[in-house]
Amino acid sequence: MDQQRLQRPSRSPTVLPPLPPRHAGSLAWALDHPTNAGNAIWASTTRNRRAQLRRERTTTAAQRQPK
Repeated sequence: MDQQRLQRPSRSPTVLPPLPPRHAGSLAWALDHPTNAGNAIWASTTRNRRAQLRRERTTTAAQRQPK
């Protein structure tokens, strides 16, 4: 068999488009209500991804506070 045919094609990183407005509102609610959102998918995000976004949001907000 030809070696080129056996090689997998290279994959480029996936770039996701920005969220539509209706998804942004859904994501904001899920970030603000982690217990109610549970394990469900909200605005194309998993529970783990939302936890990461909450940590990032908290860190960013703390950096903006005047000292």
